[in-house]
Amino acid sequence: MKKYIHIPQQKFDDKLKEVLKEAGLSYKGSDPSKLDHDEDREYMMQLKLLENKQIDENKKLVAENNKQYFYNKCKKFIDHCKEDSSDLASAHIMLNSGCEYLQGLKEQYGKMLDKLQQENPLNTVLSQDIQ
Repeated sequence: MKKYIHIPQQKFDDKLKEVLKEAGLSYKGSDPSKLDHDEDREYMMQLKLLENKQIDENKKLVAENNKQYFYNKCKKFIDHCKEDSSDLASAHIMLNSGCEYLQGLKEQYGKMLDKLQQENPLNTVLSQDIQ
């Protein structure tokens, strides 16, 4: 992972250069510790604004990635639940977790999973122990 850190840093520096050029400031680097806070107030403000914007974009990206990951994971459990009781239990737990990402799957497959779970007494016992 460490060897790839320079790639996002370079992208951030490129965006910072663009923002500073629009603001009429010259680029002095993106490390706040190397800047004179009294002289470079406007520069620091532009840097902070860009950092906050980048954080917001990254939060949205992570949320979307999490949504896709949990949806795909639960869908995989659902697809294999007839052959594997552990996948049935996992799907049931995920769908009953209250995760907002899985509401569509719960509406679509919830009744089917409940029926499968009732057909296999072992699954019912395991599910009740977990809850």
